[in-house]
Amino acid sequence: HYDSILHLANQLNELAVSAQFVQWRLSSKETDISVVIKTFSDCLMNPWDPLSLCEDILIWRYNLLTEFIRKIPAEAPHGNLTPSLCYVMLARAARYQGLPDIAQEYLNMLPTDSPSLLENLDKWKERANILLDMNCCDASVFAELERFQLDSLKEPQKSSIHYIKGVFFQKEQKLDDAITCFNRAVQVDLKNTKAWEAWATISYSRWCERGEVAEAKQCVNCCANYLAVNVDVYKVMPKLFHIILTCLDNQVITTHVATAIKRIPINVWLAFIPFILSYPKEAQIILFQNVLKDLIGKYPQVMFYPLHSLCLLQGMPCESTYAKPTTLYSGTIGNVVGVIGVSMNRRVRNVFVLLIGL
Repeated sequence: HYDSILHLANQLNELAVSAQFVQWRLSSKETDISVVIKTFSDCLMNPWDPLSLCEDILIWRYNLLTEFIRKIPAEAPHGNLTPSLCYVMLARAARYQGLPDIAQEYLNMLPTDSPSLLENLDKWKERANILLDMNCCDASVFAELERFQLDSLKEPQKSSIHYIKGVFFQKEQKLDDAITCFNRAVQVDLKNTKAWEAWATISYSRWCERGEVAEAKQCVNCCANYLAVNVDVYKVMPKLFHIILTCLDNQVITTHVATAIKRIPINVWLAFIPFILSYPKEAQIILFQNVLKDLIGKYPQVMFYPLHSLCLLQGMPCESTYAKPTTLYSGTIGNVVGVIGVSMNRRVRNVFVLLIGL
């Protein structure tokens, strides 16, 4: 039911954008077409949307952009219009839904070569990802990179190429080569979270097998750098906690952890407060001391009851009035509350008398 409603909304958006393209072409003013192109991002397809609905939207968009480029003068400013990206997005949608063969068919509909370097790179990356999903680790796919002017690419694009190479090596169990590629990827672009995650996975597996301190430190470093730029904490946080709680007695690792977790945004720890404070060891509290201080300073309401429960669990006396919200207040606060209560009772009685009199 909701699929059909959202699909209609996407179709209406495509019609509105098409009208804007026509108005831009008929307008005598030389306005920037990138403003019109940006409206395409208002309605994006989700990976879980039915493939038939994705086809309706993206094939329409492909035909619109192709016809628009064909009719406008070559010297006219038309921004970065890439019709082939629509079929690349279709291929990606099919791949996300576990249909790599269909994804390859979408890519086959595109010309083998394009004058645009970015279009060729997008097609190459999608083709490489399809081969990975099909467990076809054909290294010849990297021979196509020779015709690309890699020096002219931006840092995120170069980083993505190194990452894909690393995944190929990882599939072939050439883990040292994979780590080299992931290292190059993050050196080019520190925000490449996929490379950080993949590197963390290799280091974590090696640490579980060998128990080496170097692998534990490397995994902690990768996890911290990943969490510094990505809020999807559940991909790496289990690995990080496993190493931390297992190696609390290892001074070398805990010292490294104490330094690494400083790079992690404080809000990342909110979902894990009960875990950190559930039957903690003394070394655990010491390690997370600064994290807990920052959380108390920024989120006191969130931290109050977990800390209060910890105090009760440890049998620590707590005479704070605020720690006993269900008991009657005493002292100055109790006197104020009592006066307010008497005043409210008098008002209620007065109102009740007035109602009876009416």
